[in-house]
Amino acid sequence: MYAVDINCDLGELPGEQGRLLDSKLIPLVTSVNVACGEHAGDAQTMRATISTAKENNVAIGAHPSYPDRDNFGRKPLRMSAGEIILTVRDQVEVLATIAEEQGVALQHVKPHGALYSVAAQDYEVAQAIGQAIADFDPSLIYCGMANSELERAARDLDLRFISEVFADRAYTADANLVPRDRAGAVITDTDEVISRVLHMIQDGRVTTIEGADIAIEAQTICLHGDNANALALAAHLREALVERGISLVPMNQIV
Repeated sequence: MYAVDINCDLGELPGEQGRLLDSKLIPLVTSVNVACGEHAGDAQTMRATISTAKENNVAIGAHPSYPDRDNFGRKPLRMSAGEIILTVRDQVEVLATIAEEQGVALQHVKPHGALYSVAAQDYEVAQAIGQAIADFDPSLIYCGMANSELERAARDLDLRFISEVFADRAYTADANLVPRDRAGAVITDTDEVISRVLHMIQDGRVTTIEGADIAIEAQTICLHGDNANALALAAHLREALVERGISLVPMNQIV
């Protein structure tokens, strides 16, 4: 039997409308990655997201980024390894403190946006993120792209690692995500998303934007909360997986 986690990046959309969407998404997933204030979110959104996740027995993780709200953390910044360690550790600590106030412990850390993309290919950046996690709490799970430098860094630091795949993003032949400014990078068609996810889980393969079929390990499935079709994607994907007998569990039941 297959068992996977579904995770979603939340606490990123502003105002009451954003909080309402998050509250509808949370019951459909098994883990949430909460924005820690440096690309989006603030103490209020963190508290609201954690509270709703707790009510729905959904696990909590930190979603740290480059400190760059102007670009939503999607622009690479020149930062030393020491600077990355400091900002990631500080962001995780902020969220952990708010979670502790509500009697909730963090499960994992998943970097956001450009920090994630750079670290997937740059070992030094991946190692700096991992070192920040290890310094703060080495029991936390390092969540990152399958077959990437994120995974290598986690192994070298003796951190638990969970291999992440993306339901609503296209892949290149070298197993990286297609840049968002390229046509076809973001997938919004529900049937296509479900087909791709089942192929990744059951066959350990994904079809790239070039048409190749490459190996990939799917332990946790990411849905982006800012996808225009996020709610429908989450609902239909969850239903499709359950119908096929695939167990949906949080990351800490997988690794």
